[in-house]
Amino acid sequence: MADNQPLPPASSEDSNNNSTTANEDSTDKSTPAASTTEEKEYTAASVQDAWNNHFAAFGSQDLDRIVKDYTEESVLECYDGGSDKRTKVVGIASIRAFFSTLFESLTDLSTLSAPVIEITEEPFKQVFLCWSCSSSGVTFAHDTFFFDEHNKIIRQNIGCVIEPKKATSEWRKVMNK
Repeated sequence: MADNQPLPPASSEDSNNNSTTANEDSTDKSTPAASTTEEKEYTAASVQDAWNNHFAAFGSQDLDRIVKDYTEESVLECYDGGSDKRTKVVGIASIRAFFSTLFESLTDLSTLSAPVIEITEEPFKQVFLCWSCSSSGVTFAHDTFFFDEHNKIIRQNIGCVIEPKKATSEWRKVMNK
């Protein structure tokens, strides 16, 4: 478990290189990347490796990288207590769209932090995460990730409170599905 661990600065490089900021990343995150051999061959050796990829991808708002952690059978379910709305998405394209909208809502990452990260390899492959980003209106969020035998996220449950006045119209659309 990590205490008060900030999310890594945005970087399109390897997760160990945290020398760039979100403003320096010029990658277009709005369109799906073409399928490449590298994407098909991506396999994390452990839950820790998969988490390292996910954590870095989230911090850098890298859609191409974050969807590598999911499968077509993956389910992501989110409840936003700020709007009292719940949404469920299945498969890579829908999960990518969910994160695209979430990243558009996270406009100021200056307060992004994760005080609780608990990674478990056995007996169940899972991650428990608590995080917040009050500068973008996320006063509290918690996620539970469950991983399959290939260390892909098969289920992600999110509970969050996003201040209604800071939630973007796109976020409201996603949460009203």
